[in-house]
Amino acid sequence: MSQDNDFFSFDDDKAVEFIRPRLPQEIQDKYSDNEIIYIGDIVYDYYETKGFFDENNNEDVDLDVDDLIDFVRKCLKKDKDAEYADEDIEFLVRGELDYEEHLGMWEA
Repeated sequence: MSQDNDFFSFDDDKAVEFIRPRLPQEIQDKYSDNEIIYIGDIVYDYYETKGFFDENNNEDVDLDVDDLIDFVRKCLKKDKDAEYADEDIEFLVRGELDYEEHLGMWEA
């Protein structure tokens, strides 16, 4: 994750506008805006647990996307109110990551 990026430029509504049309057609309207935003919240929880936001850490961060997707799946299974199809989770997480990359949050 780039040290110079402003995470506060992240906008939930713009994230949904960016992510939704990039999802497979059959799931574009399956999830509400809040459900898409919730995936982003879990992604940020993952970042926090991995120390990605630690200002004292000067090491480059390597994101393990498969580990992230597994983390999101586990969190959603624990949340009894969350109703996501397991096969949709990867698309939703990758949509979130694409939006973050679009913002320049990840270095190329």
